[in-house]
Amino acid sequence: MAYNRAMLLLFRNARAVTLGARRFSLALVAASLLGGCHWLFPHRPPGADAGSGPAELGGDGRPSPLEVLQLAAGARHTCALFADGSVRCWGDGERGQLGDGARSRRETPGAVSLPGPLPEAIVAGTEHTCVLAAGSAYCWGDNTGRQSDPQSGDADVLTPRQVAGVDTIASLALGERSSCARRSDTGAITCWGGQSPPTEVPGLSGSYGLSCGAAHCCALVAAEVRCWGRSPNGEAGVVSDFVEKPLPVKNLGGEVSELACGEQHSCARTSGNTLLCWGSNGVDQVGASTQGPITVPVAVTQVGEVAAVVGGGNHTCVLGTAKQVTCFGYSRYGQLGIGTFGGDGRVTVVSPLASPRASSLAAGALHTCAIGEDGTQIWCWGSNVQGQAGVSPAASTASPVAAAKLGPVDELVAGGNHSCARRGGELWCWGFGGDGQLGDGAFASRGTPALVPAPAGASSAAPWQGIGRGGLHTCGIIDGQVWCWGAGWAGQLGQGKNSSSVTPVQTKNVAAAIAVAAGHDHSCALTKDSKVYCWGRNLRGQLGRPSSVEIELAGVVVAPAIRAIDARNATTCAIDENDKVGCWGDNRGGQLGSGVGVENRAAYGPVVGVPEARAIAVGGHHVCALAKATGKVHCWGNNSASQLGDGSTKSGSTPVEAVGLDDVSQLSAGWRHTCARRNVDGEVWCWGLNEARQAGASSGSVVHTPRLVLKGALEVRCGWDHTCVRLFDQSLRCFGSFQLGQLGDGQLAPTASPTRVL
Repeated sequence: MAYNRAMLLLFRNARAVTLGARRFSLALVAASLLGGCHWLFPHRPPGADAGSGPAELGGDGRPSPLEVLQLAAGARHTCALFADGSVRCWGDGERGQLGDGARSRRETPGAVSLPGPLPEAIVAGTEHTCVLAAGSAYCWGDNTGRQSDPQSGDADVLTPRQVAGVDTIASLALGERSSCARRSDTGAITCWGGQSPPTEVPGLSGSYGLSCGAAHCCALVAAEVRCWGRSPNGEAGVVSDFVEKPLPVKNLGGEVSELACGEQHSCARTSGNTLLCWGSNGVDQVGASTQGPITVPVAVTQVGEVAAVVGGGNHTCVLGTAKQVTCFGYSRYGQLGIGTFGGDGRVTVVSPLASPRASSLAAGALHTCAIGEDGTQIWCWGSNVQGQAGVSPAASTASPVAAAKLGPVDELVAGGNHSCARRGGELWCWGFGGDGQLGDGAFASRGTPALVPAPAGASSAAPWQGIGRGGLHTCGIIDGQVWCWGAGWAGQLGQGKNSSSVTPVQTKNVAAAIAVAAGHDHSCALTKDSKVYCWGRNLRGQLGRPSSVEIELAGVVVAPAIRAIDARNATTCAIDENDKVGCWGDNRGGQLGSGVGVENRAAYGPVVGVPEARAIAVGGHHVCALAKATGKVHCWGNNSASQLGDGSTKSGSTPVEAVGLDDVSQLSAGWRHTCARRNVDGEVWCWGLNEARQAGASSGSVVHTPRLVLKGALEVRCGWDHTCVRLFDQSLRCFGSFQLGQLGDGQLAPTASPTRVL
C-alpha cells in the first residue's frame, strides 16, 4: 500500500472527539526524572543505548519489586510498570484495555499476564495499551482500527499479543486508532491502525523522539520537530484537515529534548527546560492568552523550569525541576489537582500542587497520575467514574489521592517443580508447567512468575484466598469454592474424569473450603465445619476411605474435627481440634507413624509418639510435626537422606527429634529435604538431600542435621528439590534445582544462595 493511502487510513479514520463526549483520546505516557527511559526521547543518535537511569535498589542491588517504574494513562484507564517486570492496570476495561482477559472495569490495580520477555516500557492509547519488550511490541485493547493487532480482524484484543512485522523497537506512541514505533537501529518510524498495516513514515530516519495525540504525531529528527496527521486546530503546526507528510514546526527557538502530544495539542520541552505548546487552546491547555488554534509555539513561562511534560485530553501537566507538579487547561473533573472543580472548564491560573512531590507523570483524557518521590506510591486526581484514578468508590477528586499500592506477598507454596505466590488476591506461578500446573493457559514452563487468571465463573474480581500445591497440579480457593488446574489424569482436579486443564476448573462436591492441600494424584480440602474432603486416585488409600473406583469425586474423610491438613505424593496428614496428628494413605516409608508395618491405610489413623502439634508438613515419604509446647520439630518415615534431621539415615515410623531446633514457628517438607523457620530473627534452617542445593548448602549431597540458611524470613516452602522463602520485606527468594525454571529468577543455573523472584 502506498504511503499516502496508508496515512490517510491511519489518521483520517481516527474518530473526531469533542469535549465532553464519552469517547476521549490519548493521554501521553509518563515522563520520568529517572532519565534515559525509552519514552523520554533524549537527544541521542539511533542505536545508542537508552540506558535505564538510576533506580532505588534493594540490599541485593536490584530494584525493590514494589517500585513503580512507569505510568501510562489512556482515556479512562491507567497502567503501571513495576520494577519486578509486572504490569497492572485499572479503570475502564470495556475494550479489553486492562489486559486481564475481561471487559469489566477495575477500581484497583489488576495484573496483566505478559507472554514475552520482561517489559521495558509501557504506553497507553485511547482504549488500547502496549508494552515494549526486547525490541517487540505487545498490545491489547481496542482493535477497531487494527491498532492492537494489525494482522487479525477488528475484534478487541483482551490479552497481550505480539505485533508481527515490527521489530527492533526503541520506543512506542499510541493514538486513538493508531500505533507507532521508532526503530532503535535507524530511527525510522512505522505506524499501523486505521485498517492499515505497518507502514514506514517517510523523512523520519534518524529520529530520536516520538509522541502521538488522538490523530496526530510528532517526531524529533535532525534537530527539528516534525508533525503529521489531523491538524484542524494547529496541533501539527499548521491548520489543516490532514497533514500527509511530516512538516517541521516553525519558531521553536531552540533544541527540543522532549515531546508530549495531548488530544489536539502538542508541547515540547527545550534543552533549557522551558515549555512550548501549540494547537487547540479552547480551554487554555496550550497556556496562550488567545483561545483559537495556535500554530506558533507559545512559551508557557508561568510553570518555571520543566523536567518533564505530559499532555492529557484537554489539559497539560509538567514536572518541575524541584519535583513539583503544575497543571493547566480543562478542569471540570478536577484533573488539574488544584482542589477545585473548574466550573466551565476554563482555568487560566497556573499554580503548582502542594503535594505530591513526584518522579513521573501520566495524563489521561480527564485524569492525571503521578509516581511519588519515593517511587512506590501512585497518586491520581480528576475523573474516576471508571475507576481510572485507582480509588474506591468511583468518585472524581480535585486533589491528589493515593491510588492502591501493589500488595505484598500473602502466601507461598512450592509444588513438585513449580511454585506459586498469592499477592493482593492475585496468584502467580512459575517453574515447570508441562502439565498446565502454572494455570496461565499453556503447557509451558516459566522461568519468571506468570499470572493465573481469575476463572470466568469466579465470584470475586481479585479472588484467590488460599492455594495448595501438588506434584503436577495446583489448587486454589475462591469464596469457599475449590479450583484446580494442571495434571488431571487421576481425577485430582475434582471433575470425576481423567483430563488435565491449563486453566482453573471448579472442583465438584466441595463448598465452604478454608484450606486446600494436594498430593501427586489426589487433593484434599478442609471446610469451615472442620471436615476434610478428598478426591482423585485412591490406589494407596490417600483419599481416606475405601474405594473400588479408580477415579473419585470429592468425598468426606471419617475423622475427628480437623483444623489443619497437608499432603504430598500419596500421603495426607491432619491436625485435629485437640492438636493430635493423624495420617492416611501411602506408608512405604513408615510416614503414617502408626508403628505398624502396613503398606497403605485407607482411613484416618493417629500417629503414635508425636506430641500435640501446632503444624504439620508432609514430604515425599516422611512427615514432620511442630510441637505445640516446645517449638521443637519431630519427624518420622523415610530417612535415606537425613530428612528427619536426627543426624542419621535410619528410617522409622516412630517420631524422632530434629537436632538443635527450638522456637520453630513454621515447617515445610520437600521430597527428601525439610526446612523450618524459627521465631528468632526469622531464621530458616534446612536439612536432608542437597544434590540440587535445595537444603541451602553450597556443597555436599546431604545435610545431616539442621543448618542455618538465612535470616529475615516470614515463611519457607519446599518443592521436590527446590525451596522458596518469603522475607520480612515481602519479597520472595528461591534456591535449589533450576532446570525447569522453579527458582523463578529467569535463570537456568543452580544456586545455594537465595535469588529474588518477586
